[in-house]
Parts: sequence; structure tokens; C-alpha cells
Amino acid sequence: MIMEFHKLHDRIKELAEDINYPCKKVDHLVFALKLSQTPGHIFFHSGFEAMGKSLLEAVNTHYLFTRGYSTEKEINEAKKIYKAKNPYANFAKDHHIWKFIYNDEHFADEVKRGSLRPKDSDAVLLERIVGAMYYDSNWEATKNWIITTLGIRELKKTGSIDSSK
Repeated sequence: MIMEFHKLHDRIKELAEDINYPCKKVDHLVFALKLSQTPGHIFFHSGFEAMGKSLLEAVNTHYLFTRGYSTEKEINEAKKIYKAKNPYANFAKDHHIWKFIYNDEHFADEVKRGSLRPKDSDAVLLERIVGAMYYDSNWEATKNWIITTLGIRELKKTGSIDSSK
């Protein structure tokens, strides 16, 4: 039994509203949260994860550089402090994103025997969402969402290169 399109779309829209997904369409977000039917694969569209990881790295590095962390060593040390707070996993946990993982029949929170939630998947889910966000919107919207939503702004340094972009 394949899940009804309207039920699927409504649930993903619910997630999009909760996380302030900055896109009018959620086509890629739907695919980013679908489980694989391929044995040995946790998720189906791992390209979203790779894209999201790259975008997060680029935005955070750019943000730190424009805020005065000018050497590779300073940037890497600031990123260690930032990543120690587990911002990606914490965001995913706070918004119960794992409940929106689905297969062809159920969402993770509807499964009676066990859960569809892969172990240690919280940070990976956020990376997939960021990748989908980029494809559903654009660079600026994604960059702004990352900066305003995921706590990188807490890392400030005086003497920065002032940049609002």
C-alpha cells in the first residue's frame, strides 16, 4: 500500500512550516526524507546529504571569515567550538525531524513495530534538509536560513571584516 500523495505532502508541509523552510515548493524535501528500499542504504537520495554538508561548511566558513577569523587555524578552532554544541543534531531533535522520515507506507512516528529512524541520524537529516532547501530555492535563501537558524551567529570576534551578506 503506497501512502497517499496528499497525506505525504501535508506532513512535509507541516515540517516546512515548523522549520521556516524558505521555499514555496517542497519537492526536493519530500525526496530527502524518503527511506531507501535498497539493502544497506539508510536513505535513498544521499546527494542531498552531500550537498547539505558542503553548503553548511561553506556558509559557516564564510560567516566566520567575515567576522574576523582570518586564518585557517582560527576558523578551524571556531568551527570546533561551534560543532561541539551539536547544532545540527540539536536542531533536528528539537523539531522532531525524524518523525517525517517515511517509506512507501508510513511515517516514522506511525510505525507500530519499531521505528524507521536510523541510528544517529539527526545531523544527517539536517544536512539532507539543507541540500533539499538549496534545490527548492536558491543560494541566498539557504545561506540566510543557515546563518539565522543554526547558531553560528554566537561566534563573533572583534576586528571583523564587516559583511552583511
